[in-house]
Amino acid sequence: MNSEYRAPARILSTSTAPVLISECAHDLLVRWPPLALSAIVKGQLANEAQSIFHLGQYVATFRARSARDAKAKRMESMRRNFVDSAAHWVASGISSIVVGRGSGRALDRNTIENIDAVLVAAERVSLEDKDDYSGVLVKAGTLALVGGVVVALVSEAVFDAVVDRAAALYVRLAQAICKQIAGNDGLSVLPNITGEMQAATIVMLAACIEAVPLLSSSSRFSAHVDQLMRGNDSDASSILVIFSRVLQDIIADQVRSSGHSGYPDTERATALICAFIKAPAISFSSTWQAIQLLHTAALSVLIDKETREKSAGAGSSNSMEDVFALAALHVAEATLQRFFLEDAYQRVPKKDLDHVWCLVIDTMAAVHFTTLKFGREGSEVFRRASTLAMQFLQSRPAINVDSVVRKLFSSQPCLSFMATQPVSYISGARTCLILFYIDLLEHLVPYLSTHTLAHLVVPLASRYADTEGLLVAGPEWFESAHALILAILELVARDDNSNTETVGHRDRAAMVLELVPWYADLLLKLYPDMGISAKLLRIAYTATVRAATTNNWQSNVRLRILPPAHKESRMGSSVDLGQILAWDLVRKLLDYLDNTNEYNGKSRVRAEVEMVRRRELLVVVADLLAAVPFELLPILMAELRKRLLAESEWATRRAVVDEIQEVILAKADVARKPPLSIWTWQLRADVDKSRHIITEKL
Repeated sequence: MNSEYRAPARILSTSTAPVLISECAHDLLVRWPPLALSAIVKGQLANEAQSIFHLGQYVATFRARSARDAKAKRMESMRRNFVDSAAHWVASGISSIVVGRGSGRALDRNTIENIDAVLVAAERVSLEDKDDYSGVLVKAGTLALVGGVVVALVSEAVFDAVVDRAAALYVRLAQAICKQIAGNDGLSVLPNITGEMQAATIVMLAACIEAVPLLSSSSRFSAHVDQLMRGNDSDASSILVIFSRVLQDIIADQVRSSGHSGYPDTERATALICAFIKAPAISFSSTWQAIQLLHTAALSVLIDKETREKSAGAGSSNSMEDVFALAALHVAEATLQRFFLEDAYQRVPKKDLDHVWCLVIDTMAAVHFTTLKFGREGSEVFRRASTLAMQFLQSRPAINVDSVVRKLFSSQPCLSFMATQPVSYISGARTCLILFYIDLLEHLVPYLSTHTLAHLVVPLASRYADTEGLLVAGPEWFESAHALILAILELVARDDNSNTETVGHRDRAAMVLELVPWYADLLLKLYPDMGISAKLLRIAYTATVRAATTNNWQSNVRLRILPPAHKESRMGSSVDLGQILAWDLVRKLLDYLDNTNEYNGKSRVRAEVEMVRRRELLVVVADLLAAVPFELLPILMAELRKRLLAESEWATRRAVVDEIQEVILAKADVARKPPLSIWTWQLRADVDKSRHIITEKL
């Protein structure tokens, strides 16, 4: 404890004269503002506030325990004298048991009067209203002292009426400070007060108001806490909204001043806001306003980051961005845990929950640029908040998840900017939005309707799956866009997809007929020098062919055509549209392979590159043996055999045959294994025979 408070602490905790106690407490609170202003200059206001808070705890705790120790000694003395003990019980009767509730927790009258004297002095000081900043400091110091008393009495399990009086005074003081901070309109924050005083006030209040979570856990004080949380007139005067608004202004000032070292730490204020959100008495509307303020502050931090990058270069950084990001993520985690998991749908309309969820997600996206320093998955609190957000959606029907995602696209500025602005406009911190939202949508693909996938998700992914996305956003974002498209293709190829019944087969057929040919052309365009590796080409092209051949989107979508090769025998036959689309994809790959010329007449280095490329393409074609419709399998085997035996390098032929064998063992279904095994055995024999022929020629 600060030496300034030792003498008052001795008087307040040991004196038996209520008048002296009241005067001492009044004198202490009147002298508090000068000490606080001096502490602001030194950056030690939090310590000062904690000192007076601990003083209130010390006084109440010391008096409560002293009274109980004295009572225990009297009881022990009476137990030693049977006659005195009997006289005591006859005189006091059952009233002592009722008052003490059988626990010995009631205080004697003198102790109650002494504690009441401290409360009377605090209330008298608070009525000396001042409109300047010293008035705020007086009320804050008074609140700290009373808060310490309340915490001590509740912790000591005191059941006397003095606890109710202390809690009621505590609430009135907190509301008075909130009103004075918010202003008459409930919107302005500490008008005509500098940023240092704003920062000092939030830290001071955070140090003073620690009794709120403790009171909220007790049903006895729920009415007091509920009044404090909700505010008197409107949610604008709610203490949660006040704290969030002041924290927003502090962060904005700190970011603009490049994290000036004179500003105090905001961790305590952030922890307090999280405690408020988790308190049972907090209203959803107050949390909504706090999240809106937090979202606005996150966008401001993001814009400031972009502005600084353009003026000072990409290497510029601000430590306060990290502080705010962690603060925002902690508040987001507390909100998700309270209103979206523990108390989900309790007296809260679904549309309001959806709106706040969108705000939380866009806030996390706005600060994602600073969490990447912890790795692609972000910091630990980022991972926890992301998990909670996904758990909320996964517990809902798919049609509700789809509506939330559509609202996310239409209402949130980060995602709207990302989905509408040219890719070349997005740089620096904004590129992190791409990674966040594409990864999020990849996890949500199984819950989305075909209409949402076709009109919102696929256009977004296509913007960053091309060369421009690779050059502007980077390889990680480019690969994430392709991973999102592959997730959609896998959803289409899944036989047990339940989303088909919701949106209809025709929407799915239209999406497949547009997505599959476009993506196949894109893969061949980008391979191998523009971001698509041989491994990615093999995975993506096989998934594309599988999506084209699935029955999920083909129901009742068949064409009656005249196949040119069999007009006489199959006039007007019904041809599976999936087979036509799948063979079109195979033909594109074969043509691309044929256009990759042999290396005759080229430099040795170029010849080696072309040989490796042809081998990679042959392996991709071999992988399609397990993906094309069974009816097209003989045609594909013939085409692959012809091109494989035409290769001049025996090592290439042998390597491709080995890959075919792996495809048969790992990927081919039961119906394909017999014909493919026989064909592969014959193909291997022909390849080995070709080696012997070449050896004999040599």
